[in-house]
Amino acid sequence: MPATLVSVATGASSGCNEHRPAALTPTITWWQSEFVFLRLENDYRYDSVLGHQNLALLQVVWALGPHKHETY
Repeated sequence: MPATLVSVATGASSGCNEHRPAALTPTITWWQSEFVFLRLENDYRYDSVLGHQNLALLQVVWALGPHKHETY
């Protein structure tokens, strides 16, 4: 049974002096089965020293072994 999970994480720090980092990370996870899932994540970071940064991540996880998996 495929399932989809959508989540968002945020974070901020008071920092020291003028250095005040903050982050926003939306994530979508698609479970194809209990053995396989795909996750798409975007990390948006803001830092008063380094500026704006974006990082996209695609994660693929699957189980391998001698057991039989579901038929797709």
